Amino acid sequence: TQSTWAEQALKWFYLPESSDDAVLRAQAKFAIGNLYFDWAMMHHNVSQGGAHQQQVAMIALAREAYKDALRIDPAFTDARFNLELLDRRSPEKRVEGWQSET
Repeated sequence: TQSTWAEQALKWFYLPESSDDAVLRAQAKFAIGNLYFDWAMMHHNVSQGGAHQQQVAMIALAREAYKDALRIDPAFTDARFNLELLDRRSPEKRVEGWQSET
């Protein structure tokens, strides 16, 4: 299943953490962020079995992975773009925007 494949991929993406190659570590963190981002988007539709709490948790994990990639390589534009995109799509960010407008 897709979930099993993704869980296995996640294990592989954590392997480069001990590498001396900063580019490899940043790319791995970016890939982890992408995986969590995809999972978050799969959980966004509550009517089809998605769960808001799962989505929020996955978004938080994706956000941290993208931030980790940027800590390793501050010029990693793809990680910065995805972090900004994630913040725009984040449910809690939408609630914050709505609360500030009322």
